[in-house]
Amino acid sequence: MTSFAGITLLVFSYLAVLPSQVLITASVNLTISGVYPPVFTPLDFYGELNLDIIPDYAQFIKENGLDGVLLSGTAGEGPKFTVCERKRLIEAWINAARPLGLGVMVQIGGTVLPDVQELARRSEELGVDAILTLPELYYKPDTADKLTYFMKCVADVAPNTPLLLYVIPQKTNVNVDMEEFLELATEEIPSFKGFKIEDFVTALQLQKKVKGDQKIFVADSTVLAAAVFMGFENFIMTEINVFPELVKGIIDSGKQGDLETTRYLYEQLQDYKNAIESQANNTKLAAIKEAMTVVTGITVGPIRDPEPHLTEEQKNAITNVLIQRGVQLKGAILIQFCSDIYANCRIDNIIRLSCMFRSIWDKTVNMASFVTILLVFNCLIVFSTRFSVAACANLTIKGIFPPVFSPVDNDGHLNVDIIPEYAQYIKDSGFDGVLVGGTGGEGPKFSLCERKKMIDAWLNVTGSLELGVIVHVGCASFPDVKELARYSEEKGVDAIVSFPELYYTPLTVEQMVYNLKLIADAAPNTPLIYYERDFIKVDAAKIFEQATQQIPSFKGIKVAIFETALKLQNKLTDDQKLFISGYKSIAPAASMGFENYIMTELNTFPELMKDIISSGKKGDQKGISTSYGRLLDWMQAILAQVPKTKYGMPAMREVMTLVTGMEMGPVREPEIPLSKEQKNAIKSTLREKGIKMKNSN
Repeated sequence: MTSFAGITLLVFSYLAVLPSQVLITASVNLTISGVYPPVFTPLDFYGELNLDIIPDYAQFIKENGLDGVLLSGTAGEGPKFTVCERKRLIEAWINAARPLGLGVMVQIGGTVLPDVQELARRSEELGVDAILTLPELYYKPDTADKLTYFMKCVADVAPNTPLLLYVIPQKTNVNVDMEEFLELATEEIPSFKGFKIEDFVTALQLQKKVKGDQKIFVADSTVLAAAVFMGFENFIMTEINVFPELVKGIIDSGKQGDLETTRYLYEQLQDYKNAIESQANNTKLAAIKEAMTVVTGITVGPIRDPEPHLTEEQKNAITNVLIQRGVQLKGAILIQFCSDIYANCRIDNIIRLSCMFRSIWDKTVNMASFVTILLVFNCLIVFSTRFSVAACANLTIKGIFPPVFSPVDNDGHLNVDIIPEYAQYIKDSGFDGVLVGGTGGEGPKFSLCERKKMIDAWLNVTGSLELGVIVHVGCASFPDVKELARYSEEKGVDAIVSFPELYYTPLTVEQMVYNLKLIADAAPNTPLIYYERDFIKVDAAKIFEQATQQIPSFKGIKVAIFETALKLQNKLTDDQKLFISGYKSIAPAASMGFENYIMTELNTFPELMKDIISSGKKGDQKGISTSYGRLLDWMQAILAQVPKTKYGMPAMREVMTLVTGMEMGPVREPEIPLSKEQKNAIKSTLREKGIKMKNSN
């Protein structure tokens, strides 16, 4: 009887699981296709969501014979918005699009994985037709299996919604063999249904390899005509918003084989596009968004920070080039005083105060009263803010700051209970403070709430130990970056360090400094340090020079490229500092007199790292050579056990657990955790090198 009962229970358990698995596999079908504009996210002149515009926008899409919309793409500036804002946007578009029979796709990527997953869940709850995601932007996947793992992390939380990958390597710097990825993703992810691809060569390579209901959406308007002639049928292009009839005309004439008409319309589209973008230098998205308002009469508002806004001269120039080309303009050309203030000041408390005074408009008898009040208060706040910045932002910390790991349990949840012991370990190792939320701390993998929790936990213990605290605030949606900066200042950290915007990456020194200035405005009394990385192709030395001139709280750079440190070593003023990062730079830096360091290996090998720095101060080249040689040997042996791990974080977290006895937990998704075999190999390597372990079980 017992045996029969056990078998019966087993059978029923299997049957209970089976339907859900069949449902997931069988029900995930990509039913949408055609022409999808990546809609702009409407903003008011204060940079806040203006959802009231969306019903008219949706009607415009419908009337122009388009098939649906993509939300929060590049044109929709999704990575610049908070999770809450992006949810509100999805809800507003679902409510407007569904009665019109329009499909809805949502781009959920461009932010930290917990937020990506939350957006995926909400999208599925609301019944969107498909979700689309950018790859991980900071811990960039560099192999097909890593990219597949990331996509599985997303698909697992929205298993019944078709999932597509947004391929745009020129912005993400993710270069993976897409044919290999397609094969893996198709095999391992039932809901994977295709791509939005910016690179036409890649689209051609994959065209004959997609299966079933998988689709490729071509995203580059410069290849639109060629794509139609090559048999592509699905398109997501920014220009569809502004010139829907023109785009549709190219597609229809191309399908009919009318080469002459297709060429004529295509050349017209490219002429319009180039004319608009040429008026805006490096703010092409801002230009095409302005054109949307001017051409269609749908006021989608300005571009969002941290990209520079258009000047009034640029706006007028865009209008003029369209008039010269005979484009019918439905949008009224209005000069908004509030827009000028927002575009030129961009100080958050000014914007908030301005919002308070919007209601005055209804109570004043003329515009002059409103303008006068607004101008006076804005000027007062600008003055007071700048005065306080100059007086208060002093960098008083220096020395050796390990970028601490973020302890997690086996399920990846924060384990802040370890931090008091960790802080004591830092103090006992003779270090001067900690960097919280850096690359080693995997800050870019945690939500805003989790990062605040980490800040609180470290500040609760470092004060009594007289340890300094630097907080990395970057690599999140830009509103969250500013919120982390504000929160860090409120809590009294010693400095903040920030990486530039990950997706809308600044391309010039001016744009980079503008980005940093916005962060500084959010925390004007806290020293700000720029976080240099080797894949950002903007000269850090020039950033340093301009930021020093324009941002009173700018106090230095966390240097990833040693040549940058050499260029700037003798250009530091007052309390500015350079923090050397990257373990391979420690010996040359110590030999040349550098004193400030932020390196992951400080956590795991404190005595060895201090020996190198100490030998450098004494001019002991033999001591440096011996210790540095040992460090390189250890690191080479450890990293050899995880050859496909770009940053080595999974391995170094495991080493930390083994040598200190403090359980750091596994690396956080979307990086692939170590296998049991890899962990054992690392343990064996440490034994072979004679490295003492406190936790070798």
